[in-house]
Formats: sequence, structure tokens, C-alpha cells
Amino acid sequence: MTLFRKAANGPTFYDTLGCPPAASAAALREAYYRLSREHHPDRGGDAEKFKAVALAYGNLKTPEFRAAYDARLRLERRLDCLACGGAGLRSGFAGGRYLRYRPCAACGGRGHL
Repeated sequence: MTLFRKAANGPTFYDTLGCPPAASAAALREAYYRLSREHHPDRGGDAEKFKAVALAYGNLKTPEFRAAYDARLRLERRLDCLACGGAGLRSGFAGGRYLRYRPCAACGGRGHL
């Protein structure tokens, strides 16, 4: 299975399953089973939603795939900060002296994690 076939600007796999990123594996599995029954084409559901649910669970069901996906999400959120470029820290001149590694005002030094 290829990881991350979903567009980066769309909803996350967690959004598709309706679970928070901190959800347990059992909660993800339960959400997958519930949504797959609800959207299954043989039961009158939408085939595209069923495929999206299957893709989301396929990328989150194993700890290795989930860790890789979570790392990608963290990186994307860090890069969303236009002020610091995701580093969380900025350096530059202020008041005639050079300041090194001060927290970014836009993200508070967190890099949007």
C-alpha cells in the first residue's frame, strides 16, 4: 500500500474517520468499521466516501504507517508558519543589535505543532 495518496490541503485521515489524532488504535478501528458499514456501496452508501474511509484506515492501522503520517502532519503544520518558516525561532536585528533565536511572535516558538 502506498502511503499518503490524499491531497495535503484536504481533510486529514483523522478527520475522515472522525477521530482525534490522539485516538487509540481500537477507537480508529471502531470508527472505520462503523463508517465502512454506513458508506458501503452494497448498502446504498457512497462509493467515494467508502474509498476515503478505507484509505484513511489503511494509513493509520499499523503503528509504523501512523507514525510516518503523524510526522508528515507535524511537518506540514510547522511549514504553515510564514513568519518563521516552521522553525519556531527567528533571528534578526532589533534596536541596533543582533538578536539570535528569539521566539517567533506568530507561532510563539512552537512552529505550529
